[in-house]
Amino acid sequence: MIDKIISKMLKGTEINQNTFYEYMNSSLERAIKAGRPKEEIDEMWREMNSGRCPFCETKYKKIEIVNPMISYEYYIPDCKCLEKQELRREELARKRSRIQSACLPKLFISKESNKWDDSVDKKMVKVYQDIREYYLTGAWEQENGLILYGKVGTGKTHIGCLFLKWILQDTDKACLFVSASDLISNLINDKQYQDNLKHFDVLMIDDIDKMYTANSWIQERLYSITNMIINDQKQMFLTTNLDSLKEIQQKFEYAVASRLIGSCKAFHFEGEDYRRLRRIGELKKEKKC
Repeated sequence: MIDKIISKMLKGTEINQNTFYEYMNSSLERAIKAGRPKEEIDEMWREMNSGRCPFCETKYKKIEIVNPMISYEYYIPDCKCLEKQELRREELARKRSRIQSACLPKLFISKESNKWDDSVDKKMVKVYQDIREYYLTGAWEQENGLILYGKVGTGKTHIGCLFLKWILQDTDKACLFVSASDLISNLINDKQYQDNLKHFDVLMIDDIDKMYTANSWIQERLYSITNMIINDQKQMFLTTNLDSLKEIQQKFEYAVASRLIGSCKAFHFEGEDYRRLRRIGELKKEKKC
C-alpha cells in the first residue's frame, strides 16, 4: 500500500524522514476523511510506524531508503497474510461486480441463505434443501436448466436468485436475470436484444407464465430463445406461478412446452403464500401478548 503512496511523491524533491512523515500523515488524513476501511487505515499506520501482522503477529520489516536526495525509512509486512487478504478482497469485489452485472433484483442480492422460519411452512425449507443439494452435487451442470413452479409467494424467485448467485460466486459463467415482462419489452424495443442473450451461459426468466399469450410473435421468440439455449448447451432457469407441469403444457405451444419441460429439472414449490402465512403468525402472537 505504501509503495503506491510513495510513487506519488514528487520526483527530484529532497525528501527526509520529516518530509516523508508529513506526506504520509496527509495521506492518512485524506484516507480517513474519505471513509476508507479501518483495516486499510491501520495498515497505513503500521507501514509508517512499525507494528505486527494482525493475523500472525510477525513483526514488520524496516526498509531504509538512502541516497544524496532521499533519506527515510518505512515498514512492510514480513509475511504473506496481508497479501492473501488483499487477494481475497479483490476476489470478493470481483464476485460483487459479477452479481451486479447479472441484473439480480436488489431485494435478493443481500439474501445469502434461506431465512425462512420453519414454523411458518416446512415444505418451503424442504424444497430449498433439495435444490441446495442439487447444486452442491453438480447435477445441475448436466441439465439445460431449472423450472421452479408453484403458487404465488412460495419462494421461487428467492431460490432462483440464490441459485444464480451460487453460480456467479463459484464459477466464471456469465449469468443474466430478467423478468418475463422486461424480456418481452426488450425483445420488442431492441432488435439486437435476442442476439445479445447468446453471450450469457445462464439465463433466468422470472414469471415465465407471463409469456403465455395468443400473440404468436412472442411465442416464436420464446421458442427461438429456448432452442438457442439448448442447441448451444447453455442453461435457463425459469420460475412460474403455474402449479403443475400439466398447466405449463396446456398454456404454451407444444414445441415450447416440450423444450421447457423436456430439457429442465423441475422442482415443485408446494404450500401457501409465505408472506401471508408469516403475517398471520405475527398477528396471532401480537394478540396473545
